[in-house]
Amino acid sequence: MGYAGDIPVVVIQHGQPYLAEQIPQYGEALENAWTKGQEKWLDLSSRSEPVVAADSDHYIYLKQPAIAVEAVEHVIAEAKK
Repeated sequence: MGYAGDIPVVVIQHGQPYLAEQIPQYGEALENAWTKGQEKWLDLSSRSEPVVAADSDHYIYLKQPAIAVEAVEHVIAEAKK
């Protein structure tokens, strides 16, 4: 069980790399570090789940806002259980 116990957590991951284009010399390493950081967020709760926004870079809320809304609604519904 993670530090947050069993509270619902959704981590939305971008599906399109963007750091490699912005910072070519460090982009791949930064993408890997970003992924590891998201894995740590997932480890916080026994009720966490990842969601991939396949068509988005960092700005998921702009490119695929429905995914962000669905994640919030899911967490709210799970928290009520």
